[in-house]
Amino acid sequence: DRHADTVIDAEILPVLLTLHRRSLDRLAEFAQPREPLDTGSLQTHVRAELRKKSREMEAQLAQSQRRGSVLMNVKLDAPLVRVHPPPGATHQLVLNLGIFFLSSHAEGGEGGEEAEARDSYALQGSNISVGFYDSALGWDALQAALHTTGHYAPEEDVFYDAVRDDQEDGAVSHQPLPVLTPSNLEVCFEVGPMRHPTHPRHLARLKIPMIDVTVSPERMKCLQQAIDALTTSTIDRKDSQPPWAEAVYSGRLKLLRSNRMGRLVARRRWAALQGSDLFLLQNRQAATWKESLRVGVGQHIVPVPESDIGVPHVFAVTKEAHRNGAQLVQAMKFGRSTWLLQAPDEGAYARWFGYLIETNRMLNPSLKAPVQVTGQEEAGALAVSGPGDEEEGPCTALQLSVELSQVRVAVHGRAHTNGGARADNEVPLVEVVATETELGLTQSDHSLLVKFAMAALQVNDELSGALNLKLGMLVSTGSGLGEAEKSLVIQYTHWPVDAPSYDNVDAELGLELNTLHFYCNRRTLVALMAIPQDMFGSSAPAPEGGSEATDVVEAGMAVPTDEARVLLRLKVAMSGVALRLSYEDGDSLGLVSINNLSSEVQSFANRLRLTASLGGVQIVNDTVDAQNANRWICQKSNRNAGSGTSQSLLMLHYESFDRAAETYPGHDCAVQVQAAELSIVYLSCFVNLVTAYISELSAALPVAESHAAGETGKALPPLPSKDAVPPREGGDVTAGGWVALPRSAPSATSWTCT
Repeated sequence: DRHADTVIDAEILPVLLTLHRRSLDRLAEFAQPREPLDTGSLQTHVRAELRKKSREMEAQLAQSQRRGSVLMNVKLDAPLVRVHPPPGATHQLVLNLGIFFLSSHAEGGEGGEEAEARDSYALQGSNISVGFYDSALGWDALQAALHTTGHYAPEEDVFYDAVRDDQEDGAVSHQPLPVLTPSNLEVCFEVGPMRHPTHPRHLARLKIPMIDVTVSPERMKCLQQAIDALTTSTIDRKDSQPPWAEAVYSGRLKLLRSNRMGRLVARRRWAALQGSDLFLLQNRQAATWKESLRVGVGQHIVPVPESDIGVPHVFAVTKEAHRNGAQLVQAMKFGRSTWLLQAPDEGAYARWFGYLIETNRMLNPSLKAPVQVTGQEEAGALAVSGPGDEEEGPCTALQLSVELSQVRVAVHGRAHTNGGARADNEVPLVEVVATETELGLTQSDHSLLVKFAMAALQVNDELSGALNLKLGMLVSTGSGLGEAEKSLVIQYTHWPVDAPSYDNVDAELGLELNTLHFYCNRRTLVALMAIPQDMFGSSAPAPEGGSEATDVVEAGMAVPTDEARVLLRLKVAMSGVALRLSYEDGDSLGLVSINNLSSEVQSFANRLRLTASLGGVQIVNDTVDAQNANRWICQKSNRNAGSGTSQSLLMLHYESFDRAAETYPGHDCAVQVQAAELSIVYLSCFVNLVTAYISELSAALPVAESHAAGETGKALPPLPSKDAVPPREGGDVTAGGWVALPRSAPSATSWTCT
């Protein structure tokens, strides 16, 4: 039908794959050349091939509007992978990569020629799972346990019998530990022309109906054993050479950094360029590198004039399109993938610059002729565009969306029994459920936008809820947040400094959160707090002595900064946070809540500005009935409502200043606080109950030393004897902007302090 030039129809049968580090090392040793290779001629050949392929690709892209599509229908029964367990391990890691169907079709019909120029692909995956199984099981037993069909397995598992460790007769079998239950996914991917005003170059959509994950200390220990089995080499590498042993060029460099005072300092390093990697060593004889940088795709090699930063022979390796030394220093200071390097003299500077330019151009064949970075006659800066390029409109290079209908994470651990001791077996503790989760990423010429949204988050208490239905919840969020109808929205936007839409703000991070409810179920919290120690044991003592001394010297002058430029703007808006304190029998002790919390932080080069507000704070005494005046322990006073005062309980404005700035007001910081009236009722019996509640929770928390040698840990102390407290009946207290001190719980007489 003239919609395709090529049709691919394929079916890939399944394989059984065992990852055994000893076999992998033997294969790598076999492939290791016995004599050194001539890497110089190899790099020259690769460089020529890359340039040739670049020209061919440009010619193909020029014909992209009138080419046909590729139609494919591929069935992939993905490998069943297991990691050979190390000696003494009880479980082995097994990954069932499931079954995948890949198909493609041309976008015809309504899109016309534009749609025909785009290739569309669909990938469907099913039955993807991960788990730990008895280390003594072979492939036949594993396939039966996974309920898989169609996998080829030899009658005698010769390879596995050859590499597995001998098992003692009558060995105890171990129950499987599932990590990821069988899951499905659907991916849609589209590729279009290089530049289009409305359609992104790459468009990807990922949909996953359900993810069900189980984590526990025992599973994490098994995972660590599997990682160690893969990463621990079985080859003696005493004679092995470091990655920089065959460096193309090496010599002394200084790594420039900015200290807290805004001045440049230099750290002496021995640098080695091997392939596309630049290694910075503490000294020439060092066995490991201090820092490493890959001079790869998207990097710019930029000369930095001495007049900009007061330091000679400096060049930058950066992904930012900066145009002067001050901007490069600020990008380096705030971790923007920017390195400033200083050569010892003019000759070394020319050699380093030349090698880095050639390496970068080899890895970026599409780069055009170098352009000027500053007004001076310094050539050699690599950039994506050169003189004579026409100004084009914004183009979206990538648009990615991920939709997760439901994510469930079950957390298992060891809990306290009714007798107070810790159980040996792991039981379900909590279940984290996130619904309607979305993640989006859009990258264009002028901005980068990342957005995360979640409809609802719920943490079910499986441990305490099994004993009392009133304690079945640990965390929950409200639903519906404005027009987005999401409980949580996080959005990050980054604008390049040379973008037309740049408005003196480099990046902005926003967080919107609906009311978040916490429920303090002490039995479950104690079990959760013990998980890190069950997983990792007690922490090893810190080594004596300080960190390795670093050779730091003063490098240059303080770099001028743009006072109005905002490097990061952070906005936070929360509807509220509530914490309920509950007893083990389900009765509530009290409720603490705050509402309408908002803040905005603006981070400049050498100063900070913070604005925050809090709508209100409430503390509720649940030990009395709803009509009791002593029920509201703390709340915002309404005595002066409508008198023109702020509706917020607390408003805060903080700003720090740069002494070196021309606008320095004469003081380092300024703080402004505006607070509304707050009514507080002090009830001694309620305070005693809260104090006892917190003390008993703190006493039950695990201690690191109790798990160092596999001990069972501390027993849970007795539950609070709340019945021993006198009857909790409050008297009448007039609401107002004061502190009320009742004589006793049943009494209406009280001291008041306004």
